[in-house]
Formats: sequence, C-alpha cells, structure tokens
Amino acid sequence: MMRNPAPGRSESASAAQNSGVAIVCELLMRLRKRSGLSRKLLGGTEIEVEPLLRQPAVAHHAERASLSPEDAVLQLLPRLAQQLPPTERLIVDAELNLGLLRADPPSDLDLAGLYADDLGARRAALLAQWHRLHSALGDHQAGKPPSVSTLRANHERPAFAALAELLVARAPTFTGGLTVVGDAVMDHLYAVEVLPGSGDTVWGDLKRQPGGKGLNRAVAGAELGLDTRLVCALGDDEEGRTILGFLKTHQVDTRLVGVVPAIRTPVTAVLMPQEGRPGTIPSKDERLTLLAREHDQVSLHNALTQAEAVVVTFEQSAQMVQWVLNTVRAVAAPRPWVLVSAAPTLADPGHLRKDMTGVDYLVGTPRELSRLISVGDAALDAVARDLLTTGVRAVCAIDGYTCRVWTGENEFSIDEFAGFTADSAGTYAPFVVALAHRLIRTHRSAARADFVWATAAMVVAGGAGAQPVEGRGRIREYGRPGAITAAAIDRVVARIPGAF
Repeated sequence: MMRNPAPGRSESASAAQNSGVAIVCELLMRLRKRSGLSRKLLGGTEIEVEPLLRQPAVAHHAERASLSPEDAVLQLLPRLAQQLPPTERLIVDAELNLGLLRADPPSDLDLAGLYADDLGARRAALLAQWHRLHSALGDHQAGKPPSVSTLRANHERPAFAALAELLVARAPTFTGGLTVVGDAVMDHLYAVEVLPGSGDTVWGDLKRQPGGKGLNRAVAGAELGLDTRLVCALGDDEEGRTILGFLKTHQVDTRLVGVVPAIRTPVTAVLMPQEGRPGTIPSKDERLTLLAREHDQVSLHNALTQAEAVVVTFEQSAQMVQWVLNTVRAVAAPRPWVLVSAAPTLADPGHLRKDMTGVDYLVGTPRELSRLISVGDAALDAVARDLLTTGVRAVCAIDGYTCRVWTGENEFSIDEFAGFTADSAGTYAPFVVALAHRLIRTHRSAARADFVWATAAMVVAGGAGAQPVEGRGRIREYGRPGAITAAAIDRVVARIPGAF
C-alpha cells in the first residue's frame, strides 16, 4: 500500500509555492509598464520589488555570478522566458521588453515595434505579427490572433504566471562555466608487471579511487577554475557516496548527479602494466544509463543551454548523447561550445553521424576516431576528413603527447611535447577540458596556440615537472592524473619557444 505523505507537508509546500507564484506574477505584470523591465525600474522605489529580489533562484544566480540581485533578475528572466511555450514566451518577451529576438533577428519582422518604449505599442506589434512571430519560434500552428482585450483578459496573466512558476520553482540555474555529461565510477587500479595471459596469475598492487571519463573531465575543469557541473548517475551505496564526496571536495557541482536506489555504482578494473597501455574492464548496471525523460528536464536543459561549454563523452546511452547534442544545437546564438570526447568506443556509432552537426570539436585517439566511421582500416587523414563531412567543425586526434587537428580550412600538428611519455591512465582527459577553458576565456575559435596549451595540460596531468622520455621513465605508474592548474600549464608551455 502506498503511504500517505507527511500530514500537511506537501499541501503547505504547494500552497506556499502557489502564493509565491501569485506574488511574483503580480510583480512581473507591474514591471512591464512603459518601457518594460529595466535596471532603473528594479532599483527605484516606484514598485516594491523585494519579493522578487529575494527569490532563492535570484539569490543563487547573484552569488554564483557575482551580481547584484537587480542585475541577476535582468540576466535570469530572459533565460527562463526562453523555456516557455511559444505564445507565452512571445507575450512576456514583448511586454517586459526582454529583447529575446534581437540576438538572431528573423527577417521581415518589426522588432522596433515589438520592443518599443510603450507597452501599448508592443502589444500592437505582437498581435500584428502573431503568425510570423510564432513561425520564427517553430510554431506553425498558431491560431487566429486574439484582440487586444482578449489578449489582456485571457492570455497575459497565464503567461506571466508560467514565468513566475519557473522562477519560484527554484529550478537550478547554471550560469556560464562547463557542463560535463559522462560517467563517474569507482576505479580498481591494478599495477602489474605484465598483463596476465590465459590461465596466468600475476601479483599486483591495488588502489581504489573515483574515476570515469566524465568525472575526470569535470574535476579537471574545476581545477582549472571553471564553474563545472557533472551530469551522471550513481548507485545508492558506499562507493556512490564516496564519489559524491570526492566531487564536492573538488568543487564540482553535483546537483545533476542522480542517485538510483538499489543499484550498484559502476566499477572499472584498470590493469596497468609497467610497459604498454592500460586495459580496462568496466562493469555498469544498464539501469544507471541516463535518459533525458528520467532526469529533471528543466534543470538539465538549464545546465546545457546556460553553459559556456558542454563536454560530452560516449559513456552515456546513444539516446542521451543525441538528446544532449540536439538540445544544445537548438540554442539561439551565442550557443555553448560543444566538445565531444569519442570515448569509450561505441558498438554502433553510425546512427550518431546525423547528430554531429553543431559539434565544434571532436576529440579522440586515432583508434577511437577510426571506429566512428564505417570504412575499415582507413588512414587517419581519411578518417578525419570523413568525420568533417558530418558537420563537425574540427577533429582532434591525440596520440601520446601529440595532437593532429583538421578543420574545414587547414590541418596542423602539435608535436612540441613528443618527447614525453603518456602511460598514465586518465592523462588524455584534461585535453578537451583545457581546450574548453581556452574557448571560454578567449571567446573565439581555437587557434594553434590553444591546442598547444591543451596538449600541455596532458603533460601536467601526467606529473608536474614531467621530463622527456630519455630523462626519466614513466611519469606516473598509476592513479588519477595530477592536479591541473592554468599556472602549471603555462609553465610547461613556457619551455616551448614560440608556442604563443
């Protein structure tokens, strides 16, 4: 039998939220007067806006972005409005004068009227362009435009109530920074002299620690100073709790880390011989695979669309990867940078090809990239050029501490660190995050110097102060990559004359 909720708790919480929605809705409708929402109106005394400024979502956004509550409202409301259905979005956009269509203005629309200094003029422009405005948002089934009186009586308050509900519901906001979609696992690392053959037994040293391609990339992002959150799922067990604590200790936002009851946290056995590359044996319950419909849609949408960069690994289901790529691709300019780590290799990657349009940087080892195309044993150059035909803007092949890059215009190699060895597990993870760091900081597409910087991040991850192969042996025998900071990367790059 299903148990009843705690007496009065759900009802009181719902009543409080409904009351908060009504108060915020009324305030928003008052803020649309004359020229609409503005810093002057929020900072003045004409309207009592304290209930709006005290909203938890506003306070959280202000704290994370180092803004005043007034400026946080000015940033947050347009982002929330973009989540509304077309009709509600157009109403609050025009009446609050949010200017949502200015960034990428559709042709043949009177935006001057839609964002005029007079509320009446904005209403008139909205109704006069009703069908064209809806079509610009992808809604080609909009009905007959209402009259002004019908718009005011039947449409405006529900639209503002919907916006207020998004704000009061405290859906987490994720201003800027980096969102990583991948996995977090418990690594069982076995350092052995050689990999065992059939029927053989070898002695080894065991170390347990949090890992996973998603986790390693998220931690690297936080170490580089990026506001970083990880999207993954864990089991409700001791190992899952250990991983959550590890992420929080490393300043990774865990609000989108799902915890699934009665499921074991993923485990990966990593066999690390003294010579050669490590081998891995992953173990993951399929019920931990993320599905977009199972995650908090609003929160996940926010984390993807409000980020400055999104890093995706292939640890999640193809369905989830497709949903993430399509969600980010639909964001109006300027949209987040999209970087895909082509790891682990997929059993059937062909169906992802059509979803690669909009991926800015596809990163992987030559083997990982080769497995994304259907042609067997193709040369790396042919693999890269084939992947560019999918709509990917740049392909990056990592091999040791070298990198080759292909874009639609040119090709170049980063071989300044070829004299270093990359035997440590996880040292590839920082490359894509360091590249994202450069994209976020420079606000432009990556140049060759940015790929040099990203490659240097792998050297730092392999062990601070790493020396060329002839100077020492393995950089790190096993374990998670070393701490990565921008200063440490700069020091490595400074040893390369003319790198910048």
